[in-house]
Parts: sequence; C-alpha cells; structure tokens
Amino acid sequence: MMTLATEVATQRYRNGTTISALDLKERKQLCDDLEYCVLHDKELLTIVIDEFVYRLNDNELKDFKAEVNKILGED
Repeated sequence: MMTLATEVATQRYRNGTTISALDLKERKQLCDDLEYCVLHDKELLTIVIDEFVYRLNDNELKDFKAEVNKILGED
C-alpha cells in the first residue's frame, strides 16, 4: 500500500519536468506492457522505435548511435 509520502513524491523527468511517483508507476507499467506486446507484434515494435527515435535530441541520437555501433561491433 502506498503512503501519502510516496504518492506526492516527485522525480525529475529527462525533459526537466517533474512527475509524481504514481505517474512513474503508470509509465513503468506501460513499459512492461509494451515490452510484452512488441515481442508478439513486430509491427508495433517498428512504430514504437520510429516514434522514439524521431523524438531524440541531437545528443541522445549520438549516444544511441554509439551504443548501437558498440553492440553491432562497428566503429
């Protein structure tokens, strides 16, 4: 059971806004649900990835490209 302190606790989100612990819990649940769904629907995976990459700023894009290159063994 969540305490009042947990319900009103906030965390800074990556874009500088703050979101409540309840929002974080809902977002985490959505992440878990999406993970399950994309394993069963590759078209949904493509949509989610396209949307995610489209929203990256230049620094995030650079960081993800470096991570992908590292995993794929490319320089």
